[in-house]
Amino acid sequence: MWSKIVSIDVSGVDPGTAYVAVDNHRQDDFSPRAYRTDDYGRTWTAIGSGLPSGQYVGVLRADPSKRGLLFAGTDRGVYVSFDDGARWQSLRRNLPIAIVTDLVVHGNDLVVSTQGRAIWVMDDISPLREMTAMPTGESAYLFRPATAIRVRRNQNKDTPLPPDEPVGKNPPAGAVIDYWLRRDAASPVSVEIRDGRGVLVRRFASDEGTPKLRADRYFADRWVRPGAPLPAKAGAHRLVWDLRTERPRCSRYEYSIAAVDGEDTPKVPEGMLVPPGVYQVTLVVGDKKYTVPLLVDPDPRVAVDLPSLEAAFALSRDLVTQLARHMDATAARPEGDSRPELDAVGGALTDLQIDLEASDRAPTEPQREAFADLTKRLDRALSATAGKPPK
Repeated sequence: MWSKIVSIDVSGVDPGTAYVAVDNHRQDDFSPRAYRTDDYGRTWTAIGSGLPSGQYVGVLRADPSKRGLLFAGTDRGVYVSFDDGARWQSLRRNLPIAIVTDLVVHGNDLVVSTQGRAIWVMDDISPLREMTAMPTGESAYLFRPATAIRVRRNQNKDTPLPPDEPVGKNPPAGAVIDYWLRRDAASPVSVEIRDGRGVLVRRFASDEGTPKLRADRYFADRWVRPGAPLPAKAGAHRLVWDLRTERPRCSRYEYSIAAVDGEDTPKVPEGMLVPPGVYQVTLVVGDKKYTVPLLVDPDPRVAVDLPSLEAAFALSRDLVTQLARHMDATAARPEGDSRPELDAVGGALTDLQIDLEASDRAPTEPQREAFADLTKRLDRALSATAGKPPK
């Protein structure tokens, strides 16, 4: 009787430690067989007994940076161990039941090769690396996010691909923020992101639903999938921050043509992409706060300089202020009161904000001149409407 050594993986943290997976199912032996050595192969310890019986192991990999974090692929799926193979648990999630032929940890992602079910990727396994560091007795925990790359979600400005076009699914665009709650929260839960100066950039809350924005939909409603509020139930949760500031208040919004089937079609303006830098993420649960740093790196494919991004960010901030003035005046306008100039200025300010959000360059001189002109026009429109009775 022979056995096949299907994988040999050397530890990236412990010299002398290696892991071996053995497949003997062709001899009708479906037992999970996996072994570990800590002395350069002189002795071996069986670590497959914690895996489900009747599932043979096709691959065994160690996380290259976290001691004791192991991944095993069997003929039924993927399993994880946090204690160097002493205990195992399923990591299946939405992975279909399939023979796993190989595993590789690429950066912060776990890549899974299957037989007959293509290649799957578990995005950002940072929480798995931090799992054993969770303090006992805490009612909540905020995991430290992996470095986020400042990439744009979709740059296809043409008609979206039809639903029947076979395509893969991109990883989340933005910062992946994971947190855990021991029990259902008795009060609203929130996540706040602040920049290096402590200024609030974005906030998510469990008691705030997706706002209904005025926009004309010109396509089937299956392309609209509003997001859910921040979860406040017991368990582990994942929030993806798209690296944008709060959405500006505008009198109208437009659906972007950069749409992807199965995802919500974004409405523009969305808010500016934040510049690269160090940010702070805070989870607020009741009277407790948990804060971790978040590093945002630039897109390595795009040649941008920080002063240009900051200049665009500053102009957008001034633009948002003028949009808010316009919205306040519009909200205070009596019903039936027609102010064409006020509406025209608001629309032009919105278009300028959309232009700024679509670029990774410093504002152009025409954009600055347009903003100055629109500000003057807004001042005149507000002065003309002050105290003016409705038509």
